[in-house]
Amino acid sequence: MTEPGPARPRRARVLVLITSTAGGAGLHAFLLARHLPRERYDLSVAFGPGYPLDARFDTLDIPVRRLSLSRRLSPLRNLRGLLEVIGLLRRGRFDMVLMETSMAGFAGRVASVLTVSRCAFWWCRSTHRALSRIPWPGRSIV
Repeated sequence: MTEPGPARPRRARVLVLITSTAGGAGLHAFLLARHLPRERYDLSVAFGPGYPLDARFDTLDIPVRRLSLSRRLSPLRNLRGLLEVIGLLRRGRFDMVLMETSMAGFAGRVASVLTVSRCAFWWCRSTHRALSRIPWPGRSIV
């Protein structure tokens, strides 16, 4: 009878939250989603739709959620987006939320307070450096 191997560590559940896939923030989120090792991260991406890069996220074989967030000054639409982020955080049980752009940063912070999320929130451009500094039980993430 063979002995079972060592238990595989649980993958970190990560949400990349951006207002839209426009510009550098969208490209950064796409490259991050494309290159983070799947054996270490259970990754999801959420953003407001309407830009050419949106369809590229669907090719990555990860959960992608379109939100009502908008780059434009649209209080009702962004309020709807905030409610969607709250629901996403409640259901997702994420270990970490990486936020790009100001509206996603605002929605993520408000949602984390309202849902009493116990995940690490990062709003940064240097994600690799941020990931390497996050304390993870017994090991380094990157």
